[in-house]
Amino acid sequence: MLKVGIAIDAWKFPVFKKRLKKAGYEFEKHSGITPDTLTLRVNTEDPVKLQKVIQSANDECAKSKAH
Repeated sequence: MLKVGIAIDAWKFPVFKKRLKKAGYEFEKHSGITPDTLTLRVNTEDPVKLQKVIQSANDECAKSKAH
């Protein structure tokens, strides 16, 4: 099992939460390295699958006007 850290802007959290849960991942949310960021810790046995979920979440955020 690999432990993966995902650093994101805090406003992206709802999208990442939705995408990770839909894909069946559990995660822990931690403070980020700057005030407006978060770190998500995800356990995975398939980092390629997780990377695809991360990419789709980033794509959704890029299309969003939430930021």
